[in-house]
Amino acid sequence: MERTETMDVSESGLRFWLQAAVDPGAIVALGLAGGQPERSPAGEVVMFQVVWAAPHGDGRQVGAQKLQAGNLWPMNFPKRHEQRSP
Repeated sequence: MERTETMDVSESGLRFWLQAAVDPGAIVALGLAGGQPERSPAGEVVMFQVVWAAPHGDGRQVGAQKLQAGNLWPMNFPKRHEQRSP
C-alpha cells in the first residue's frame, strides 16, 4: 500500500506517481485517501492495469487503464460525442 498523487485523470485511465516498482500488465487497486464521502465512500477502490511506467525523480510515473466501472474522483467527465456521417 502506498499513498500517491494523480497527475492526469480521464474517464478511462490516469497517470500517477509511485515509488514502488510496477511492470506493464500489473493490476493495481486505487482509492481516495480521505476522499469525498459523497462521491467515493471510504474503502471503495477501482482496479486499473498498468500500461507503462517510467523513471521520475526518486520514483516513477505510471500510466494505467481502468478495468471496471467507477469514478473515484469528485468530478463529472464530459460525454463522448459520436461523429455522424454527412
